[in-house]
Amino acid sequence: MKLSTSFKEGIIKNLYIVALIFITFIGIKIINNFDFVLKILVSFKNALWPVILGLIIAYVLNPLLKLIENKTKFKRGVSLLLTYTLIAIVLAVSITYILPSIVESLKQLTYSIPDFVSSANNAIEKYIGNDIFKSWLNSTEILKTISSWSTAVFNTLLSSLVSITGSLINWLLAIVVSVYFLFDKERFLAGAKKATLLIFRERIGLAILELVNHIHTMLGAYIGARALISLIICVPAALGLIVLKSEFVVLITVMFGLTNMIPYIGPALGMIIGFTLNMFYSPSIALFVVIWFLIIQQIDANILDPKLSGTKVGISPVTCITALAIGGAFYGIVGMLLAVPIAGVIKLYYVKFIERCEKKNPFIQKYID
Repeated sequence: MKLSTSFKEGIIKNLYIVALIFITFIGIKIINNFDFVLKILVSFKNALWPVILGLIIAYVLNPLLKLIENKTKFKRGVSLLLTYTLIAIVLAVSITYILPSIVESLKQLTYSIPDFVSSANNAIEKYIGNDIFKSWLNSTEILKTISSWSTAVFNTLLSSLVSITGSLINWLLAIVVSVYFLFDKERFLAGAKKATLLIFRERIGLAILELVNHIHTMLGAYIGARALISLIICVPAALGLIVLKSEFVVLITVMFGLTNMIPYIGPALGMIIGFTLNMFYSPSIALFVVIWFLIIQQIDANILDPKLSGTKVGISPVTCITALAIGGAFYGIVGMLLAVPIAGVIKLYYVKFIERCEKKNPFIQKYID
């Protein structure tokens, strides 16, 4: 006996209602037990962290793997071995020569901060004769606040280094996971695309894949170019600091390179760090460090950036600064690094939306012109 079309539609409609009631019930339970659910999610995230970290490592190393494969024409296994050998050499050099210097500099800064504050206080007493300004400094205890804040920042940096070292097992597992992902990346990507299309169906699935592709293109173009530029400018920065006999050469160079990854704001931060760390040892050297960094930034802005990343993202300075402010407010330094490429993706979809609107409403162009 065949069921009528209206009867089938009634069954499907009732099933949708039951499913909606069930989803609503689950949602209410989750809200009522939010703390418990949050603990489960955190535990789940911690358990999957080596896999997530492995995916990030694989994504970062994939361009290097592709470069080695294209240049050498070696098989995947040999190219993987060369990729991780190069990374191991870089890490070994960093851990042997760079990391100890950074840790020692951070320790020295932590111990020297009280002396810096005392010197600043004496300078204020000696050169600034405004009693109102002095009383404001004493009442607000701004120097003590700066001292405690600076100490907390440097202690946080030291504890971060320790925690990174302490999570060695997670890093080892992540490296193993990244090797598997890179070795068979085509199959994993095909599986992810297939799952996306099966879950979200054709129209929404293709839109999601297109979005992911745009994000990947923007991230690869922007982050890769900025990292290359930062690596290049670190060389003259370090040489200049050595010639100027600057304090904390390695620490300032690393911070200058890292902050340079952030457009507009980053270069200024790098110069401020270089100036501040030298100011209490030698004001003249601090001034020359700023001048040298300004020269490097001019080379970066006028030569390196236009050639390597200037046309990759295509957003205006105002949009860029706005994106940096929003990204930094929500996710700190990581948010600022990702803000520009994500803003580039948003702009891409915004332009497409405007073009569709203009096609549907051609009269708009008349008022714009």
